[in-house]
Amino acid sequence: MKDDPRSKNVIFRIDSIDSYLQEYSIELQNAIQSVDADQLNMAVKKLREFYSSDKNIYCIGNGGSHAIADHLACDFVKGAYKDDNKRMRVIPLGSMASLHSAAANDFGHENAFAQQLKFLADHDSLLIAISSSGNSKNIINAVKQHQSTGSVCIGMTGFDGGVLKEISNICLHVNSYNYGIIEDSHQSLMHVLAQYLYLS
Repeated sequence: MKDDPRSKNVIFRIDSIDSYLQEYSIELQNAIQSVDADQLNMAVKKLREFYSSDKNIYCIGNGGSHAIADHLACDFVKGAYKDDNKRMRVIPLGSMASLHSAAANDFGHENAFAQQLKFLADHDSLLIAISSSGNSKNIINAVKQHQSTGSVCIGMTGFDGGVLKEISNICLHVNSYNYGIIEDSHQSLMHVLAQYLYLS
């Protein structure tokens, strides 16, 4: 299929599954280490700020990135807290199935996340937007809507970063051209952030 996203993948040696695994693992390590250290530190600082002030954090993504956003909410809420009376307030918008489907039905899929943010987000909330390509219309529209209120977005991208890399206030960009590698890297970054926030 012409629009099959798998066609964008850089692939590895296919003479054996062992060869594929070896090259995949090397690429995964390189991809994780390609994330800009300054941007990563800025992300930690912003997450600490929202944790300390009990402000809402929203996270969004499509497909595998939605699964990462959902997992991120679990690990940040359950895994990053230090005080039984204090939690990170993280809401994965795509997991609010009824509201998400209603917004998509009434305002179009490309505006579903943006409309949810209009309904739920105040002028001082944080959005974590996850998109491997960085060009998903519903993600870009949500980021622009969120920033129009003066709020901040942390983007997580791959490939060349797309529009999301350009417009994010903070961007954790993974330098890879394989969807699996990018999603694995985003998942690892999510775990690194959650564990570091808890331990530091």
